[in-house]
Amino acid sequence: MASTKQQYAGEIHLEHLKIFSSTGVEADLSNIVVQITLFEDIFSTAFTGNIIIVDTLNLIDKLPILGQEYIELKCSTPQTNPTKDSIIEKRFVLHSIVARESVSSGAQSYSLDIATVDSVRNLKTRVSKSYTDSIDNIVFDVLKNQLGTTQPLKINDTIGIRRIVSPNVHPYTLVNMLKKEAITSMSDMMAPHFLFFENKNGLNFVSLEDLFFTPVSAKLHSGDKESDLSIEATSLEDDDISVAQGNKRILSHSFGNTNDLTVNIRNGMLGSNLITHDIYNKNYRTYNYDYFRDFKKHLRVEEDPKPIYNKQIISKYDFGSFANSSIKLHPTCGLVHDKQHYGDGDLRAVIPQEWILERQAKICELNNGGVINISMNGNTLMTVGDVVHINIPITGEDHDGDEIESTSGRYLVSKLRHSIAPQQKQHEIHAQLVRDCTTKSYKQMEV
Repeated sequence: MASTKQQYAGEIHLEHLKIFSSTGVEADLSNIVVQITLFEDIFSTAFTGNIIIVDTLNLIDKLPILGQEYIELKCSTPQTNPTKDSIIEKRFVLHSIVARESVSSGAQSYSLDIATVDSVRNLKTRVSKSYTDSIDNIVFDVLKNQLGTTQPLKINDTIGIRRIVSPNVHPYTLVNMLKKEAITSMSDMMAPHFLFFENKNGLNFVSLEDLFFTPVSAKLHSGDKESDLSIEATSLEDDDISVAQGNKRILSHSFGNTNDLTVNIRNGMLGSNLITHDIYNKNYRTYNYDYFRDFKKHLRVEEDPKPIYNKQIISKYDFGSFANSSIKLHPTCGLVHDKQHYGDGDLRAVIPQEWILERQAKICELNNGGVINISMNGNTLMTVGDVVHINIPITGEDHDGDEIESTSGRYLVSKLRHSIAPQQKQHEIHAQLVRDCTTKSYKQMEV
């Protein structure tokens, strides 16, 4: 991999874009592609995209392109010391052709909708198999041996043993079922916050705690205030400093629809009840989750997290408990008989009250808590699952670029849209950033 100096922020090199037809013919698309869009999402099991073509060679009829071809893509942001992480390299299946129209007497345009090979292979594969193993080992077998993926796998260790029979379902369906009961082994906090997604680096079955624990991948800034390059700048030339600054500058940002109180109440973020029905001993028990009581029970994206909601305001309006706003039911057979399903491993995994309500609240926090949408110059190093630090300046004349303490800080990259214009060698990223807390308590805030 040759080292290349980046000339400007957002520069990208399309190393190759090839299509392999059903007849065995290979063709280079790099000279006729006008736009490549790629999508990543921590709540999606597929890495997808579309490619806009202006076809002056009539490839769509000559190959032909029917909507069942393979496409290989390799592109990267120029790096002085390139690594595997600085490359987007994927093999896709072309699954549909849309928006086909004539643009001149000698050219036509169309869009190729693509998805990774694994996501398509998943649709034709079913798993009918019994397992007695930890969830992480089951997931590995499902993805590696049943699905047959050749992508890199990142699978976090889990506690407990499961005895399950896969009911003839697709591999991704089974993994998504298992993620709801998976509990990380990285701490004693009984953290049930697993995600299953595909990003540019491969397939990931990981806990939020693992993602939160990773170092910040980039410090991004908005407005005129320059980012901290004090360490890097000692060894960079002026042009390189300008490029480095441009790579970290947020071009635009907007705040998502966050903190919808009614939505969060309905989804059990502020409180919920779990009723466990012991069908063997013929009794039931009720457990509850409380947002403020359980706030520091698990790791969060910030090292010193503060609640998104103000407990004093909640109390002032006498809302009382939110436990009955969301009710979950879970059958059990008593601890002794549950062991027949869960095995002889860590019995903490048997206790549903430790993970059902907590997971429900956490997913709601990420989807409807602190959400910021940003646009910035593209960099192929960035991917969903990264943690970034952003600086959002205070608006007004008297603040001189000071950051909004309650909004700035660490965020998890939950969605990415890579917009690539190969002919211009220009790459832009549109990202959704989320977090499950704030950095400053409400009682400290001043108007």
